[in-house]
Amino acid sequence: MTPPVALTIAGSDPIGGAGMQADLRTFAAFGVHGATALTAVTAQTTQTVNAFWPVEPAQLQAQLEGVLSDLEVVAVKTGLLPSAGLVDVVTAYAESGRLPNLVVDPVLVNRTGQPFVQDSTIAAYERLLPHAVLATPNRFEAELIDLSLAAVSVVTNQGHDTVSDGSELRADQITTSNTRGTGDTFSAGVTARLASGDSLTVALATAKSWVTTSIEGAVDWQLGAGPGPIDQMHWEYPDEVPSNGGR
Repeated sequence: MTPPVALTIAGSDPIGGAGMQADLRTFAAFGVHGATALTAVTAQTTQTVNAFWPVEPAQLQAQLEGVLSDLEVVAVKTGLLPSAGLVDVVTAYAESGRLPNLVVDPVLVNRTGQPFVQDSTIAAYERLLPHAVLATPNRFEAELIDLSLAAVSVVTNQGHDTVSDGSELRADQITTSNTRGTGDTFSAGVTARLASGDSLTVALATAKSWVTTSIEGAVDWQLGAGPGPIDQMHWEYPDEVPSNGGR
């Protein structure tokens, strides 16, 4: 069976635990073919981001045009969009109906909650959100943008994911320093399940469960001196597979 196609529009993580790399690993775990459009090259460790170099809007547009003209993309997620120009490119494609089942993960702050993008980029997100089926900001990012513009929003708050209708996706808290890429994995999991035909409600619950098990699997991993990656492929729990059997 030909796998469904999901597209990630995101920055690269050379550590392999977050960003585009986390998205692709999660897509693969759910039996979904991952296509990519790179928004930034980064230099980072598990402890800090040393530098990043955004692509130009025309470069992002060329990548999107290539993917969308050749593959039948059925779900899309965004990660790091570090400039208003890049957000505007994505918005233009969303407005034209070429980014179906769009999940927006607004990457706006660092780990301490300090914004690292300009106000113009935050404002540009508010033009993008009306075209999304889901937004997945953390609690710091939720304070920066008007989430009422999105059809549905999921906000991380004290370890629990709260949906905009007030319901919660709960899981027991896990004590570990290995949490790199949890947000990326969650939004990518939702995107993968949407690509496979799940409703948004089912996709949210499945992705939440998948992330919890991914964190549990990496509790004792020692990858890097800072917060390490999680087990998106469920190597520690090989008998647990998505509801579609990993296709």
